[in-house]
Amino acid sequence: MAGEERNKKGEIRIGKTYIVRESKASRLCADIRIKESSITLWFSVDSTQDEYLCTGRADAFVMAVFPIAIQEEYDIVCKEAVSERLHYQLSNYMIPALALAGRLSLIQIHAPLTVEI
Repeated sequence: MAGEERNKKGEIRIGKTYIVRESKASRLCADIRIKESSITLWFSVDSTQDEYLCTGRADAFVMAVFPIAIQEEYDIVCKEAVSERLHYQLSNYMIPALALAGRLSLIQIHAPLTVEI
């Protein structure tokens, strides 16, 4: 039934973020674990812009794995902080709305929260 808690199939684990710098590009990376599989998810920018990459926050990676998590009914577990505002918006608006509309399970996001911008 829509919005009901069901048995979750598992979880997506987001590891600590780190930056890989190369000559022409820099990547903000995090190791992602889904079931028995591990991958490195990354966002790439021109190396002249790498000063704007921010480690210590999992927000970008939460949003990247969110469609898979909601569809597959996986909770999201983060080693690093997620902004309080993003967590609130997803947990109180987006997840319940998608669960109701698509008859999906209510997933949860487990992460330390931060109010820093």
